[in-house]
Amino acid sequence: MSIVSYHISNLLEKMTSTDKDFRFMATNDLMLELQKDSIKLDEDSERKVVTMLLKLLEDKNGEVQNLAGRVCKWKLAEWSAGQFPQLPALQSAASGVRHFNS
Repeated sequence: MSIVSYHISNLLEKMTSTDKDFRFMATNDLMLELQKDSIKLDEDSERKVVTMLLKLLEDKNGEVQNLAGRVCKWKLAEWSAGQFPQLPALQSAASGVRHFNS
C-alpha cells in the first residue's frame, strides 16, 4: 500500500467517527489531499472515496453534509459514471447541497 493510499484510508476511517468534528476535519483533509496535483488515487481508493462521500451527504451534521457536497461538486467532473454507477445519485445529491453558516 502506498503512502497516499494509507493516508486516504486513515481519513476514510476517521470519516466514520461518532465525533462530528473528526468527520468534518477528515473530510476537509481529504479535500486538501485531492487538491494536490501530484495525488492520483487508484480505482479502489476512488471507489471508497465516492462511497464515503455519498454516506456523508446524509450525515446528521449539516456542516459535514455541506463539506462533503463541496468535495463532490468539485470532483464530479473527474469521476467516470461508467466506473462509479452511484454517480447519478451523487450528482443529484450534490446539486441540492445547502450552504450552512457556522
